[in-house]
Amino acid sequence: MNNKSTHPIIRLLKKTRLCEYSDCWLWEGARNWDNYGMIKVRTKKITSTHIISFNFFKGNIPKGKQINHICMVRNCVNPEHLELVTAKQNQQSSFGKRYIECKDNIDGHYFKSIVKLIK
Repeated sequence: MNNKSTHPIIRLLKKTRLCEYSDCWLWEGARNWDNYGMIKVRTKKITSTHIISFNFFKGNIPKGKQINHICMVRNCVNPEHLELVTAKQNQQSSFGKRYIECKDNIDGHYFKSIVKLIK
């Protein structure tokens, strides 16, 4: 089985690490110009990693809603740090705030264990 046919959540967790100080799950794979994690899924469509995480752990994103990073870390995929909001709420929540990047992280073995359970 090649990498592109592996379930997206398994591929996501394999490239995710815990931030020791914020409980962020940090995506360490490819990112776009705005620091959001990106991953190619089976359809060959490039998708944001926080969307894959939200869909898997919390369900589909209703029409008219967006995902807000409560932690303000754009490459975070922790579903507890992701909330559904309207576009207006998303814009207001980030107004005057600066997105941050958590660099201090601990070993990613936690996610490797989760991947084994999902398989």
